[in-house]
Amino acid sequence: MTVPAMNDQDPDRTPGASGELMVIPSVGFARRAGKLWLDTKFVEGMRLNARLWGGPISAAMRPAEEGAIPFGAAFEPGSLPFRLIELPEQGPIETTHLRGAAVILAGGDMHDQLHLPALLNGEGRPAICYIVEHDQANRYRMIWTNGAPLVRRIKTLAWTWLTERRRLRAFARADGVQANGAPAFASYSRRQSNMLLFFDSRTREDMLARPEEMAARSARLRAGEPLRLVFTGRLERIKGAQDLPAVAQALMTLGVDFTLDVFGAGSLEEEIKEAIERLGLGGRVILHGIVDFETSLTPYLRARADMFVCCHPQSDPSCTYLETYGCGVPIIGYDNAAFEGLRRASGAGWSTPMNRPDMAAREIARLDREREEIIAHAERALAFAREHTFEKTFERRIAQLRKLAKGRRAEPVAPTP
Repeated sequence: MTVPAMNDQDPDRTPGASGELMVIPSVGFARRAGKLWLDTKFVEGMRLNARLWGGPISAAMRPAEEGAIPFGAAFEPGSLPFRLIELPEQGPIETTHLRGAAVILAGGDMHDQLHLPALLNGEGRPAICYIVEHDQANRYRMIWTNGAPLVRRIKTLAWTWLTERRRLRAFARADGVQANGAPAFASYSRRQSNMLLFFDSRTREDMLARPEEMAARSARLRAGEPLRLVFTGRLERIKGAQDLPAVAQALMTLGVDFTLDVFGAGSLEEEIKEAIERLGLGGRVILHGIVDFETSLTPYLRARADMFVCCHPQSDPSCTYLETYGCGVPIIGYDNAAFEGLRRASGAGWSTPMNRPDMAAREIARLDREREEIIAHAERALAFAREHTFEKTFERRIAQLRKLAKGRRAEPVAPTP
């Protein structure tokens, strides 16, 4: 089934791209009362793709349950800037699903898309570019810490090892790879020379911290007001949320005057509430639940946060990092590979040893005494985010794809820090 794109005469769309860009995302779609239920971030990205590409675009997607698309919304099919190609719910992607594409942007983390270079190996085949987020080390780490029975984890690790062999072959035969975050870029650039490094973010240029907000934060810090710490994200072990009470307790022991605002929800919410009460953190650690990213969370961080406490044990390229920097808020975080890559590239933020909330608290206590350092890192964080906004990131990614569409292999591309 194909849903046609709207008749879009967007004046921002520049002509000249060759043929159709087909995206095969990891997210699926559902139907609701004649409308399509789609991930809102995906649709927003496709709208920008449509403006920048300069030609037709499509999305080949598998049907899914609405509950599997938690950040979704209902869209009229005719309002979408792309045609939707329905893939089978199960079974392989075939050449019939890919007709008309000049460039295919496929999911490198998805095992059911790794056969595409072998499938499309004839004369005149479309260019294939993969997008990848995780390196192999992080895949193993996520499996080993997921809490499944030991035998199941060992079997999954073996399957993942075999799948990685397929991934390496696919990347070597592809025309390009776009790596979200430093770990994936470092891992796969040995197999593919046409690599592009980017940092995922939903922050548009008009959402960046304003000069007056940066000045107000600096003034508060210099006035010696209590540190305003923040955490945003899922309250899950893979996000390190269980360590937040321990950080707060250690800060109280060290005599730091602070508040810690926590935004998000998850399976650890009750455990964290119990820890707040048991450790006497009431009034210090405040749980806010889930709030809207653009209208509530971003303005709050810009106006009412000094540092982000990030206890992520995984090396996944969380968009939280760059979105926080866009608010002019530097991060103190565990030294996972993804954050370390961003920290080195930006010169902003501080890392502490993994799974050591006491060490994170000690560094925060030091920074409480060295507040000019916080102010300097806030400026660096914002400067880096300004060069990697939602718009600029998509422009870089589309530029690589347009070179492929024109039959020219793009030069290896990585954004300048």
